[in-house]
Amino acid sequence: MTNHLERSHSIVLSGPIDRVFPLFTPTGETLWVDGWDPEFLHPQDGETRQGMVFRTAHGDETTLWACTDWDPVAHRIRYVRVTPDSRFGFVEVA
Repeated sequence: MTNHLERSHSIVLSGPIDRVFPLFTPTGETLWVDGWDPEFLHPQDGETRQGMVFRTAHGDETTLWACTDWDPVAHRIRYVRVTPDSRFGFVEVA
């Protein structure tokens, strides 16, 4: 049996958008999220771009992430994330 659950969360930050938006890239989050340590699968240098794929681990769970939309000019990024046998979701930053 599967369940469907939708969640939404907003964070409002003060500061210039060009300074705070990069904090929501996989590399940028290492600066402020405890334990955030993405393993970059493509591209391996961790460059944020559409089509990038990376993996994170938390406890005994591994999550695969893919960037499906990357528009730094419009300050928008969207990820799809899959934690096998557990969760599937989207994360959008705008």
